[in-house]
Amino acid sequence: MLVFDLSHDRMAAVPFQAVADVQAALIFDEDRYRDAGHQIGLNDAEFNEFEGRVFDGKVTRTHLPLALDAMAGQHRGRVYAIKSVQVRPGEWSYLIALSDGKRVYVPVKCGNLSLVRRPAPAVVAHVPAHHRTPQFHPRVAAAHVVAPPAPKPPQAAPPAASAPVAFLPPVETAVAAPVAPVAAAAGHHSLFVPFFAWLAGSIGHTVGNNSQPPASCSTSDHLLEIC
Repeated sequence: MLVFDLSHDRMAAVPFQAVADVQAALIFDEDRYRDAGHQIGLNDAEFNEFEGRVFDGKVTRTHLPLALDAMAGQHRGRVYAIKSVQVRPGEWSYLIALSDGKRVYVPVKCGNLSLVRRPAPAVVAHVPAHHRTPQFHPRVAAAHVVAPPAPKPPQAAPPAASAPVAFLPPVETAVAAPVAPVAAAAGHHSLFVPFFAWLAGSIGHTVGNNSQPPASCSTSDHLLEIC
């Protein structure tokens, strides 16, 4: 399989930017494009259908398939075709689908006519198992379906009971009362009374032992003395 470079041997001088460019090419270069269609395997009826669909706007922009059954090119003003062509991935192209299943591609970069004879693969939709329609069954059809009870509306939660507050009795601080001055004085006197009694007894004893009998006092000699 030949790898075809779309940058060389192009049928279009400039890339096709829109479907209108393809339509203009079929108008001004119809003979050249009809010759290219014949060389890639299209008969007159198929080429006329291809041309009519282009002018009707029945064109799809898509990627060019990697493997093509045939592609036409132009070298030094002469149109030629190559069988079993491979192209690089990612090339954009205009697709025109014919009624017999053939697909004609016009690459954006070069404008060469390309052909794929086999029809496009059908897209089969795979339905997941849980989306399939249940089969009819007489027992299921005759069954009485009971609707589930409606859910009860949510009720507001009752307010939480507050814990009882314990009131403690007031604490009385014992304050020592000041000692009365009278009591303090009485305490001091209670300490000095025995001391003075002992002191008086000691003095009396000492005086009694050392004293002499007093001499008789005369009034004339000792007028000022106290006996």
